[in-house]
Parts: sequence; C-alpha cells; structure tokens
Amino acid sequence: MNIFDPAFLDAHVRTTMAFYHPRAIDPQGGFFHYLRDDGVILDRQHRHLVSSARFVVIYARFARHSGESEYRDWARHGLDYLEQAHFQTAYQGYAWTLSDGEVEDDTNHCYGLAFVLLAYAEALRAEVPGAREGLYATHAMLQRRVLGP
Repeated sequence: MNIFDPAFLDAHVRTTMAFYHPRAIDPQGGFFHYLRDDGVILDRQHRHLVSSARFVVIYARFARHSGESEYRDWARHGLDYLEQAHFQTAYQGYAWTLSDGEVEDDTNHCYGLAFVLLAYAEALRAEVPGAREGLYATHAMLQRRVLGP
C-alpha cells in the first residue's frame, strides 16, 4: 500500500463516502452525526454545529473530487440545515447544539463560526448555489464577534 498513490487515495475517499452516503442523510434536514462502525445510526436527534458544518465540507469536497453534481445538492441540503436550524435570528448566531430540532445550547462560539465559514468556503469551491452569500455573511459575523460591535 502506497499512501501517496493517487489510485489508493481515490479508493480511500470513495470508500469513506460510501460509508456515509446515503445513510447519514436525514431527509428532514441535515445529517445524522452519530454512526457506529457498522453504519447503524445511534442518535437521530442530536446535532452539533461543528459536525453539521463538517458534513457540508465532506459532501462539497466529494462533489469536486467525483464531479458528481448529486453531492453538490447534498452539500446544499447541509447548508440549508445550518441556515434553518442552527442559525438563530434572535441573536444572529449559530446554536452550538440542537436536540430534536430545538436549541439545546445557544452558545455562539467563534470556533463554530470558523467551521461554518469553512463549510461555505468549500461549498463555494464546489459551486453550491448560495454559498458565496453565506460565506460573506459568516465572515462579517465572525469579524463582529472577534472585533466587537
């Protein structure tokens, strides 16, 4: 096994995606975060901001890697969840954790915003619709959090 061989890396990436896709997709929104090694979903209700953003990154990167537009659509599915479930209009930030679609922890961590920024950046690279606007909005939000009002 040569870990630098492009064929090995491609096979590894495809095997990894085959584990998640489509079992990690929650048709109600976003992705299931807690999967056992055999793929069984352990918890269908709990969501964490960083994991929600990471799934967008995974799907957007795979869309670019494979050239298959279906994965771009699933990255958009994940962004929709970030925008509709995690984002909290009352305080213009992202909830850290959700349970059953309800805010469990409303802490607006800069670490979480950095992952949201990464999700939008990767989605933009994969040409996911609406990613540019989300990237700019998150960047402005992150600047406000770091620099203050």
